[in-house]
Amino acid sequence: MNKLKEGLEPVPGKMSALPIDDRGYPVPWFVTKLPSGEFEFRAFDPDKLRLAVAEHRCWICGEKLGKHMVFVIGPVSALNGTHLEPPSHRECALYALRNCPFLNNPSAERRPAGVGRGADILYGQGLLIKKNPGVCLAWTVHSYGEIINPVSRKVVSFNIGKPDKIEWFKEGRAATREEVEEAMRVAIEAFMDECGTSPEIIKKLEGKALALEPWVPNEGIVTA
Repeated sequence: MNKLKEGLEPVPGKMSALPIDDRGYPVPWFVTKLPSGEFEFRAFDPDKLRLAVAEHRCWICGEKLGKHMVFVIGPVSALNGTHLEPPSHRECALYALRNCPFLNNPSAERRPAGVGRGADILYGQGLLIKKNPGVCLAWTVHSYGEIINPVSRKVVSFNIGKPDKIEWFKEGRAATREEVEEAMRVAIEAFMDECGTSPEIIKKLEGKALALEPWVPNEGIVTA
């Protein structure tokens, strides 16, 4: 049995049944296991997605969720109100934000998709920033919506709804106002590159950014 990597926080109770990979990291419930026995962290298992939705399960540990749920998202999802992955328990989400090597490493970049079952589902939908955004959010809600493909009738993403609480993280710690502002600038630029710079688009982005102001450390974010 593999041991937890030195320097990581102890695994919380709800995640205690998860396997540990050969690097010493807990393997989230959603991760695809390849025929070779290796875990493909870029890909989620589509069967787990169906179970998470149908049985109200935590995306990270696989156990039943309670009243309050946390989406682990980036600035783009905070602006557009949607995310590709369902929510998790708060303790699981915060553990991931503080210990996941991708989420807390601003220099990390997304590798190409297409390896392993489910990889194309993970990276095939919505607007994504290839570069790690540097700042991540714990977006706490008590309800959320599902966005269904009208042809396949499958869930393709989630409407994350209005937050009850937002916490910002960078490098496994609480993010500063300046770090949040920079991450939001990057997200807004990504939207403009994808959707254009019409007055309507800019007005919509400014409105979305303004709605996040009360949740930003020290309050106030630069929107342009």
